[in-house]
Amino acid sequence: MRYGEATGQATNSAIDCTINVVVAALNFDNLVIKGLTKAARMQTARPAAEDSNPQEKRGKEEENKEE
Repeated sequence: MRYGEATGQATNSAIDCTINVVVAALNFDNLVIKGLTKAARMQTARPAAEDSNPQEKRGKEEENKEE
């Protein structure tokens, strides 16, 4: 080796560290994207679920009439 064994090991460690940081950043981005899409699905699913159950609406309307 031109600069010695310790320098080669330090270079390998630095490269491994850089790869680990990049992988962690990509994993974090994927988690954020998954979290945002899940939140968006939940927001759109609630109104759709409420609109798709007409029996609940009728039951609530009848309760309001009785009062």
